[in-house]
Amino acid sequence: MKTRLLASALASGGRDRGCQRAPQALRPWQPRWIAHEREAQPRPWPEQSAVALSAGASLYRRAALLRRAGVRPLLVGGDHSQAIGYWSGIAAVRGPGMGMIWIDAHLDSHTPASSDSHKLHGMPLATLLGQADERWLSLLGRLPTLDAAHTCVIGYRSYECAEYQLLASLGVHLISAERLHRQSWPCAWQEALQRARGARYGYGVSLDLDVFSPRCAPGVSVPVEGGLDLDAFLPSWRQLRWDTRCKGLEIAEYNPALDRRGQTRQLLRRLIAVHLPLRRR
Repeated sequence: MKTRLLASALASGGRDRGCQRAPQALRPWQPRWIAHEREAQPRPWPEQSAVALSAGASLYRRAALLRRAGVRPLLVGGDHSQAIGYWSGIAAVRGPGMGMIWIDAHLDSHTPASSDSHKLHGMPLATLLGQADERWLSLLGRLPTLDAAHTCVIGYRSYECAEYQLLASLGVHLISAERLHRQSWPCAWQEALQRARGARYGYGVSLDLDVFSPRCAPGVSVPVEGGLDLDAFLPSWRQLRWDTRCKGLEIAEYNPALDRRGQTRQLLRRLIAVHLPLRRR
């Protein structure tokens, strides 16, 4: 399946403005389109609703356009609130109820009622599962974008009880970082893949760079000690290149302002090159 690169400068949903510089790391690939915001100053919910909805609607339209053309989008860059518009746009082409493999150090499943910070990058998975603030209904529609029974979170190690309880009540499959220490990554990946591929309209993979150790990926907004090993993960990421059931890919939360010696940029480029190899001149 042909893959096309999209870049995101969305930063209003996160902790700081660093993610708005993420597209600068993608210059060798010349992204076909970059999502910007009218205002990048992070704001708590609901004050940020107008900014977030505008940017989310833009991602929705572009993702849907590519899927209708038979292209698999790869979105790279901004804070994880970008997932709301992006995955809703992909699902809009065939209908709600996609499967999802959400690879993240966090559960990203707060609601406005449960969140203390009210940062939207802590709410995308819950929103896509239909636990949205009413302001999102105009974008998402009345049905959840994702099918909880075919959704799996892998690698989480920083979360709050309200998030865990919500996902567990919805039937989302949860594979913690602690469990990954006891079980090999390939086994956990196959378990998640089998669940996600069972969804009627295919599945997507959302990768938050904070799932990797801060020692190899310091350039993220909310680093968490521990994490996945990149070399162990790459074969699974490479496997997706030929899977036609995989309808979209996402790499989120790259923050160049916090990237020491360009370590995270190099990791990011390795991930992108799996699906979009650079041609030698």
